[in-house]
Amino acid sequence: CIEVDCLNLMAIPTNPSQARVAFENKEFQKAETFLLRAERPELAVKFYKDGGQWEDALRLTQEYIPHKLQQIQDEYEVYLSNSSGGGRDDMLTPAKTWEANGDYSRAIEAYLKMTVLQTTDYALLEEVWYKALELALKFVPGKKKKVPTATLR
Repeated sequence: CIEVDCLNLMAIPTNPSQARVAFENKEFQKAETFLLRAERPELAVKFYKDGGQWEDALRLTQEYIPHKLQQIQDEYEVYLSNSSGGGRDDMLTPAKTWEANGDYSRAIEAYLKMTVLQTTDYALLEEVWYKALELALKFVPGKKKKVPTATLR
């Protein structure tokens, strides 16, 4: 170990309270690094969730505590349903995450939850409904009849 590198490693705090201060100061990467070095990814996920940064919470969960991914996705879905008018990316994140993880059935359900009640962007609705149909045809044949019916709501 080169002396300078050893000193740099020793200077990196791993105390969760220092990470909290970094999160409060919006130094998210720094706080995340602190908590990962302290082997506390679940605390980083909590800080991200508390700060409304669900994409980062999902990313960390998927990478460091994958056995909790379903729980965090469910919490995110509840968050979205309780929040008023999340943006386009917020609405699509759960579906895209499930799709990326191969949970096509849940991805289809998430895509189909988007209706004119969530957005008046008809191009977006067409895009997500087409995606739901595409996934159903490729991966979940039992849902291919449900997709056209669901889009008529």
